[in-house]
Amino acid sequence: MSDRAHLQPWSPPLVATFALVLMALIYLRGWLRLRRASPISFPSWRLAAFMAGLFSVWTTAASSLATLDHRSLSIHMVKHLLLMTVAAPLVLAGAPVLPLLCGIRRRFSQNDVVIAIGRARWFERHLPHPGFCWLAGTAAVIGWHLPAAFQLALLSRARY
Repeated sequence: MSDRAHLQPWSPPLVATFALVLMALIYLRGWLRLRRASPISFPSWRLAAFMAGLFSVWTTAASSLATLDHRSLSIHMVKHLLLMTVAAPLVLAGAPVLPLLCGIRRRFSQNDVVIAIGRARWFERHLPHPGFCWLAGTAAVIGWHLPAAFQLALLSRARY
């Protein structure tokens, strides 16, 4: 590979970009619906945090930074840190469960809010447990770095 490979034209991976934009739109739709119902419960900073978190994910997975991943272990590790220490906390600060649930639904009624809140409370009780969070994060990092999984990803022609 030439030393100028990193200067080649770049275009964002459409699948990853589309998925993140779709998630942002679903969250925004749900956040707007919930905000109309209870402005105090859904402050603007949550929307900003969630969108910044998604942008951080896009930066690591689909931006031109992603193309430099194979050239430097340092860039690879910076991407890990960006995902774990910036993107994840920002997405979680956006309290995404309820806005995403409400953003998916076409019709929206008070009963939907009650059902969505019930589902959100289940997630609130189970997902934030430190043991579960540690186990999920550790499993993801270890799983991705298993040689077989990594080699399989390298063989794929799909780009995100």
